[in-house]
Amino acid sequence: MKKLIIVMLVLLFGTIHQTAAQNTENDQAALVETVKTAATWEDAIAAVYQLTDQVALAKIAKTHRNENVRRMAVYKLDDQAILVEIAKSDTDMLVCQEAILKLDDRATLLEIAREGKNGWSSLAVAEKLNDLTLITDVAKNNANGWIRFEVAQKLKDDVLLVDIAKNDVDEQVRQMAVSRLNDQVVLTEIVKNDKSEKVRQAAVPRLNDQAVLAEIAQNDENGWVRSWAIEKLTDHALLLDFATNDTDNSVRLIAANRLKDQVFLAKVAQHDENEQARQIAVSLLNDQEILMGIANNDTSENVRQTAMQTLNEKASQKRKEEARVRQKAVSTLNDQTLLAEIAENDESELVRQAAVHKLDDQTLLAEIAQNDGDLGVRHAAVRKLNDQAILEKIAKTDRHQQVFALAMSRLNDQAILIEIAKNDETGMRRYMAIGNIKDQEFLAERAKNDDSVPVRQNAVNRLNDQHLLEEIFTTDKDQQVRQAAERRLQTLNREKWPTELDRARPVRAVEEK
Repeated sequence: MKKLIIVMLVLLFGTIHQTAAQNTENDQAALVETVKTAATWEDAIAAVYQLTDQVALAKIAKTHRNENVRRMAVYKLDDQAILVEIAKSDTDMLVCQEAILKLDDRATLLEIAREGKNGWSSLAVAEKLNDLTLITDVAKNNANGWIRFEVAQKLKDDVLLVDIAKNDVDEQVRQMAVSRLNDQVVLTEIVKNDKSEKVRQAAVPRLNDQAVLAEIAQNDENGWVRSWAIEKLTDHALLLDFATNDTDNSVRLIAANRLKDQVFLAKVAQHDENEQARQIAVSLLNDQEILMGIANNDTSENVRQTAMQTLNEKASQKRKEEARVRQKAVSTLNDQTLLAEIAENDESELVRQAAVHKLDDQTLLAEIAQNDGDLGVRHAAVRKLNDQAILEKIAKTDRHQQVFALAMSRLNDQAILIEIAKNDETGMRRYMAIGNIKDQEFLAERAKNDDSVPVRQNAVNRLNDQHLLEEIFTTDKDQQVRQAAERRLQTLNREKWPTELDRARPVRAVEEK
């Protein structure tokens, strides 16, 4: 396993490039020189990986500035004394661990644990020896909080975990220990007494005692800790009390969302003296008959309005669910008569649209395209239309840009598009028509003469005549049109145009002066 990890390190961090190190695989001196002069530490690792000279490896392992290179050298080392020295003195966690993995003498390992400069050495030795006494010492006495955190994350000894959870000075270490405890007495003590809300918050999800959870939900000074407690409460009366009376908005919301018992909610909605409690219960009720009764008879206008709102939301949700079922069913139909009836009469625009997608009747599609009350359904109908006369009518008269633009894109007759682009009173309709016209002479005329700048810009965007575009760029009075001509020229001739543009700019500059 250890060898596999190191080989993976080589592949990941030190792809063995085609360098001098590879070309001189057996030349140890050349490899050492490569390690010294390598431009990247990946190249240095590649060279170290091929070294066999133990003296050279020892020097690299002790002195190289890069920890990955040192670690590779340690992996290649066999000298136990040098490995001990590195395990005691290196400041990098992984280098120390690599050295310790290669040592087996227990007394030597214990010496490293006592004398190592890197706190991680103690943990590495403890794990290698599986020594509970040493692990306990690391867990309680190591100065590095992250090392103690690592111990807490891996410990299986419940007694030691409890000790850490109660006594470690670092709240993150205590939090980790608490997250691994199951002892309800200990967890209760911690959640009531620990000064850190993070530690208390870690304890709450592991508690099962409803009385303790209720006490925490009522008394903890931190809203998040109380919210976690409420998430585990099952007492509906308590939950309703929190949802109704708590001063924290997030706590009230969480408590309300935990109320699921419809019998309990119905009782509260109909009989509770507290108006706010009735409102909350009403908003969560599913029984349509009870909601209707409350909407008609409750003494509070706010409760009656909440009941009506809930009824409307339930009805809307039901309609949407039913529409999705019908929509799915329509997608399997091929009967044109049935599809026509659905496309004309279904109350859901989603269902009508699904039917339109499968319709073939051009007359009916034309009627839907012009008269349906939903823009999406009309758009779907236009997409299915082939009747050029109807498409022309829609292109010329429809009020919605999305619809008339699609109709124009489906017109085959350039003469109709030219008529719209020349004579229509609305600039947007002329703009859309221009986008579908191919006649270069007409586009040139519109680029020069239309009274709408966006229409002229769109005409310029479709021109191919570079001389005309250069003329527009150098002489047109509108800056946006000139810029459109410049962009179009650059598109048509990305290499040639910048040189010509440089010649044209001074001309324009003189004219503007």
